[in-house]
Amino acid sequence: MIVYQATVWIDNTPFNRQFLYDLFGALPGEILDLSKCDRQAVMLCTRHHYTLLVSGFVIAVVWMGLSLVLTSFRIPHITALLWTTYPAIVVYYAFGVSPLCFPMIPTCLLEDLVNVLNFFFPATIQFPDSLQASPGCLSNAHNSTERAACILSCSQQPFDYVSWEAEISWWTCLVSTGLCRSVDSFVTSRPVLNKLTSLHKNLAVKAAIVEGNNMDMIVAQSACATLNIWRIIPLIMILFLVFYAFSVIATFPFFLFNEVIRLAIQSVIMTHTD
Repeated sequence: MIVYQATVWIDNTPFNRQFLYDLFGALPGEILDLSKCDRQAVMLCTRHHYTLLVSGFVIAVVWMGLSLVLTSFRIPHITALLWTTYPAIVVYYAFGVSPLCFPMIPTCLLEDLVNVLNFFFPATIQFPDSLQASPGCLSNAHNSTERAACILSCSQQPFDYVSWEAEISWWTCLVSTGLCRSVDSFVTSRPVLNKLTSLHKNLAVKAAIVEGNNMDMIVAQSACATLNIWRIIPLIMILFLVFYAFSVIATFPFFLFNEVIRLAIQSVIMTHTD
């Protein structure tokens, strides 16, 4: 009964049975694609669709979910094996280059690596104008009082980082505006979730900001989101517990079946020992 209710609930999410059918239907093509080296993709980066930063984040989330599920099956060393493939899968997801192309690497890989390093360790740090009362306000301030007055609060519009909804919205839209729009449609189409008006508003605003491609505003939003990351820690813990509980419930029949088979084999061995 619990498994059935969980299945019904999943059918009402973007990860429903049709999604799983499409996923498994695409697996043969993906496996075939992984089994051959596309030299054009290596030399010209013709299949470079995502940055290393986005690809690394997406694959990390997927790999963590897979690790949790596979660990519940008690498969030895599966987590270590899974994370060993992480770099190769990230490169494939970002550039469409099969691991079989190694030691050849995409010509744009180094450029992407430099961009990732610049993102985390910029050569110069400039306070975003979007977080200042007026552009260049900090540069013209003469004392600490004026500088404090120049800096806008992350709780003000268009930032509005006062709840977990803004955090979830920004990181989702930053990864993919398509995913952001899908989540927004899902939230507004469900009677239970459409009461989360703040989430709907934040998803719409954050998606528009990312699509506007104003790098100063994007940096300002990312800075505020990073400073307020603590707001989603309780939500992440709850989701982790729910996901873990679901994985335990889903794998319990397999565990029970394995135990029955093990006991049956032991019984047969013991009865024929003498």
